[in-house]
Amino acid sequence: MIHGPRRHSLHPKRKRFDFVILVSNNDMLLIWFAITATLTYCVLLAVVHPQGELWNSNYSLYHSRVCGSPAIDGYARVNETCLRQSPTATLYTKGKDPTITARIDRFADYDGIAVKWGIDNKVSSVEECAEQCMSFNKMVEGDTLPCTAFVYCDAPVCFEPDAHHHTQGDCWLKFSEAPASPEVNMRGRLPPDMRVRHPEAPIACPWHAGVLLPRNIRLTNGTFSPRSEW
Repeated sequence: MIHGPRRHSLHPKRKRFDFVILVSNNDMLLIWFAITATLTYCVLLAVVHPQGELWNSNYSLYHSRVCGSPAIDGYARVNETCLRQSPTATLYTKGKDPTITARIDRFADYDGIAVKWGIDNKVSSVEECAEQCMSFNKMVEGDTLPCTAFVYCDAPVCFEPDAHHHTQGDCWLKFSEAPASPEVNMRGRLPPDMRVRHPEAPIACPWHAGVLLPRNIRLTNGTFSPRSEW
C-alpha cells in the first residue's frame, strides 16, 4: 500500500502545561492580610453614610426641621413650644454627644432664634463666640432653648436687614433646627438684588457663623433662609 505524504493540521496541538503553585508561610500571611483588609473595607462601606458621614443613629435629626423656618413673616409665627419639644432641642440638652465640636463658616450669617442677644454680648473672635455656644448648653435648664448656632460680627459695623445696629464683637447665640443644614441669611459676596434693596449693604458678608455638630456629621452648605430675601 502506498501512503501519500502525511497531512499536517493547520492548527497545531496545544501542549498541556500543569502549574504547581508553591505557597510559603510568608505568602499565606500576606494572603490572609489581604482578605482581612478587603473584608474590613466592605464592612466600613456598609456603615458609612453615602455623603461621607460615619453612621450615626441621630443622623436625620441633624438635617431635619419639624417646626418650619422661624424667619417666615418676620418671625411673627415662631412656634416656641414646637421648638422646645423638637428633636434637635432634646438632642442638645439631654445626653449630648461628647464629640460635639464647633464648625466655623467664615463670611456667612446663619439664621435662628436668639438664645443670647449679641448687641450686649461682646467677644474678641469667632472662636470665643463658639466657646460661648458650647458653654451655654452646659447651663440650659427648663424651657430654655440650647445653642446650636452662633454668629460673630468681624467688622466695625455689620450689615443686617433689620432695625438693630450691629458692631464689632457682637456674638449672637442661636437655636436652629437641622444645624447640619443651616438656614443661611447671607454668605460671601452679596447678591446684586440685596444691594439694590439695601444700598448701605457691603460688597461681602462681614459676619462669621458656625454650628455645633458631632465629629462624624458633616456641615453642608444649607439653604437660604426667608431672611435672605428681606
